Amino acid sequence: MKRVKRMRRCCLFIFIVVILLSGCGGKSQGSTSSGPNDNASYNAIETSPDLVTFFKECEIEGLDFWILQDVKEYDFSGYTKDHNYLGTQGVYLGRNYDISTLTDGNYSEPLVEYFIGSWPDLSDQQVYVTRIWITDPDVKIYGLSVENTMEEWRKVLMEKGYSFGGHHEDYSADMVADSPNGTYIICYNSNPRSLTIIAPTTNREGIVND
Repeated sequence: MKRVKRMRRCCLFIFIVVILLSGCGGKSQGSTSSGPNDNASYNAIETSPDLVTFFKECEIEGLDFWILQDVKEYDFSGYTKDHNYLGTQGVYLGRNYDISTLTDGNYSEPLVEYFIGSWPDLSDQQVYVTRIWITDPDVKIYGLSVENTMEEWRKVLMEKGYSFGGHHEDYSADMVADSPNGTYIICYNSNPRSLTIIAPTTNREGIVND
């Protein structure tokens, strides 16, 4: 009986690691993307002690969370909420940023913000990081920052299995790239320099948040 329990825990651990690595840019076998809002069958990245390892393998620096990280049980009391965004479950600054920047209405200063919400549909009860907005050049993903050119980003993302040319009319950006597993997109803007990672969410019931 003890051996069975240990085997079950081991299998669960391996399953979580596989999910994390898929978000790092590895292509999933036999998977297809039906579009940015067709998320019904997607599996979200779960909070795991292996997140540090995941960040290291993907050369991610300066972030507290990753896109589609399960934060339903996470305590955000140590984070500053950005009340300028209405109609969302929560928008929080990264821990190393000054709220006075936003109080002055100046979003041009280096910062990172995490948008917390339901996914894949607004009616769902799960709570994930559904968007990450980055203007801080110290933040790096795959070793790149907002200071790198669009051409540099495109080259690296193509090597990681991202695709381009999809239909993303809702996102105004110089470059929009679909993740290999189809769960999120990366938007790059050159002026002003910013990077946005988005997990598109549907709204089948037409929910309006006050």
